[in-house]
Amino acid sequence: MLPALFMGAFCTYFLIKSGEVLLAREKTQIRSEISFIDETISIIGQENYPPDTIAKVEVLKKRLSNVGQNLEIEYLKTMEKWAETKMAIVFLVCVILVFAGLLSVLYSHRIAGPLLRMRRCIDMLAEGKDIPPFHFRSYDEFKEVGASFDRLRQTLKDKGLLKPSK
Repeated sequence: MLPALFMGAFCTYFLIKSGEVLLAREKTQIRSEISFIDETISIIGQENYPPDTIAKVEVLKKRLSNVGQNLEIEYLKTMEKWAETKMAIVFLVCVILVFAGLLSVLYSHRIAGPLLRMRRCIDMLAEGKDIPPFHFRSYDEFKEVGASFDRLRQTLKDKGLLKPSK
């Protein structure tokens, strides 16, 4: 169970980090494109074009600046949403880990409890001591083994090989 839990935690960490890397890469790529377009517009603005063309270049420059600002705002909003998503993922993983831990403890008691009782009874039988009938809880595992174990106890008792318990 522990390897599965560790793998789940590792995959969650990897998912979160890869999301951050993808967002950073996209931001870098968009900034690079905007910078390239801005440089191209600046070069065009330095040429001797008619005034109406220069006016259009200035409009393009302003629009590009607006697009850059809008993209920056949207990037910040995306980062806020990503932070919320990360918190939700971490919370969900913690809930799952706690739930899986509780289930593993409960299930291990269903197995370990009967084995521990059987071991104690086997030790007593090996010493020749009689033991009370072996009973399992309704949710325990190994009920068939317990029934066989109880038949063995009864057979040993019937043959007179067990001393009465004190």
